[in-house]
Amino acid sequence: MVAHSKGFCVRAKDVAALVPPKPFALHLLQEREVNDIERVYQRLKEAESKAVPTSAPLVKYLERAVGSPLTIAASPAPPTLRFNAYAKQKSGRGSIVLHLVNYDVPRPEPQAAQPPVPAENVAITLHLPPGWKAVRVDAYAPGDPAVQTLRFQEVAPTSCRQAGWKPALRGGQVKFVVPQVHVYRVVEVQTVRQVPGDAR
Repeated sequence: MVAHSKGFCVRAKDVAALVPPKPFALHLLQEREVNDIERVYQRLKEAESKAVPTSAPLVKYLERAVGSPLTIAASPAPPTLRFNAYAKQKSGRGSIVLHLVNYDVPRPEPQAAQPPVPAENVAITLHLPPGWKAVRVDAYAPGDPAVQTLRFQEVAPTSCRQAGWKPALRGGQVKFVVPQVHVYRVVEVQTVRQVPGDAR
């Protein structure tokens, strides 16, 4: 690993030598196993118990790049809840659209499907691009024409000094709570382009 321009370069013949292998992947399950959420949890626990320490140095390189130790950020959200976000901007305004999908749909037998287990009070923290300011957060649910406006809190951007780098301006964060995710929910964070020096 060597410093180069504003970043670092790592030379490796094989990416697998840098990245720790995954102990388990959902796509390896058969269809009958995917339909049984208890079986999914069982396979996850089995994978965790069989996981072995790896010497893959990716984490060490990242810690050297940022100049501080890395820690695992625990999430209070259920493991069956998945997220995907898209951002777009036009004419000084923008939006971040967050998709939430709840896979907690127990199906012990194909003929005895059970209702989904809703995810309750899901706390979300979204990073905003530099210069973006959140002005409104709306939640939508399939089959419900009503738009639910969510209360949110915005955290001001900070600057970080990385090892040997000049301070870089980060975007702020917007925090909010989604009361419930039954199966699928969409959240839109509306933003405006903040004028430098404007603290409103």
